[in-house]
Amino acid sequence: MKALMLIVGSFSLLTLGCGDGGGTTGASLANCSAFCSKFIQCTQQGTQQQCESECNANAQQAQAISAQCLGAFSAVNSCVSGLTCEQGQAWAEEIPPDSYPCKAQDDATTAACS
Repeated sequence: MKALMLIVGSFSLLTLGCGDGGGTTGASLANCSAFCSKFIQCTQQGTQQQCESECNANAQQAQAISAQCLGAFSAVNSCVSGLTCEQGQAWAEEIPPDSYPCKAQDDATTAACS
């Protein structure tokens, strides 16, 4: 299960989480608040603050790779935040493997952040 793992390049660089911005350009552009709200709503795991703290760091990592990587990271967060909890579970477990929800965004992140 992905659980909050979005692995960039080799699917091991970024833990998909959320950030409140904290003055960080990358984090403020990462669409993390909505992602974290959806994650907490659907899993009842962790806290909004924990999720936001992880995303802040991950958005900074993505931004350090490239603007395209940050954009792709943000697109995944945006896509996942719009899913139902059932669809989010399918995304997390990559079911079905060739067409799970937000797969195109995951693929774009892999390409942009490699």
